[in-house]
This record gives sequence, structure tokens and C-alpha cells, in this order.
Amino acid sequence: MKKLMFVFLLSPILGFSQINVNEDSVNYYFTQIINEYRGERLKLETDTTLKPFSDYWAQYLYYIKRTKDSSEFYSDYYHHGIGDNQFKNRKRRYSNLINSENAIEPWDVKWTPVFLGDKSTGSINKDVARYIFHLWKNSPSHNEVMLLEETKYFYLSTYIVNGKITVSYVGSVDIY
Repeated sequence: MKKLMFVFLLSPILGFSQINVNEDSVNYYFTQIINEYRGERLKLETDTTLKPFSDYWAQYLYYIKRTKDSSEFYSDYYHHGIGDNQFKNRKRRYSNLINSENAIEPWDVKWTPVFLGDKSTGSINKDVARYIFHLWKNSPSHNEVMLLEETKYFYLSTYIVNGKITVSYVGSVDIY
């Protein structure tokens, strides 16, 4: 019985505990970070009407990454889709107000503070927002999307399964 109790006490330390990422909190922190980066005249607002579009793509990315026999998996641009799932086709079906998209394929969320190193804040939601921003800021094409002047609204979806997180950002020129 003492051994069993010892195992239960150690389980959070050994990584058996669930890390809870709250999408609303990630959006809150990401909004602060991106607005500081974009400056006063280019501030963005979150628009929850973009959530279905962004949610769909975050979920799709998680599952397509796991389907290695899919032709999209092998495409250099699979994270923006091919055929009917290409970004331009998806946005046409949803709203022509959508002008931009960024995405991140699955990573193990428990490693986020490690990736940030001494820049970790101790808040998983803030760390996820900072990590997303850091990845996109350091990629010229993703950075360009974050800085598009015509973008006024955005939504950032997170999708988590078994500790793996995918992210989809959608920008819009106006409220849908």
C-alpha cells in the first residue's frame, strides 16, 4: 500500500498529469503580444466569429499529420491545404473578409516552457501564446502575415489531444 501511495504522489512529477491550455487565455495573451509588436496604429481585436474556420483547421492539422499515407502529409504546404482544402478555397466558402492564415503543426505542449528557456513565465497559457508568437516572428512568411496592415481582426484556435497541440490563426479585414 505504501508503494502504491508513493506512485500516486509522484505521478504529477513524472508527467502523468494533464496540462490544461485555455484557448481564451491564449488569445488574451497573444492579443497583448501581437498588439505590442504591431504598434498602436495596427492593433488587432479577436473576433470569435472566425473561431469555426480556425477551429476546423487546427483540428485538421492534428489529424492530417497523423495520416502519413495522405498526399497532403507529403506536401511542403500541407499546413495550408491542397485542393478543396487550400486556404484560398476554404476562405472563399467561409468569408471573403478573411485575408490571412498561419498554422503550427502539433508539438508537445509540456515542452513549451523548456523551448522558452529563461523566458518562461510560469503560466502555460501565456507561454503557449509567447511560443506561438516567437515561432511566427522568426519565420519571414509568418511574420509578414502577423504584420499585414489590412488585418483588423483575428482568432487563434488551439486543438489539443494527448498533450499535443496544433494552432491555427486566421486574420480578417472586417467583422464577419
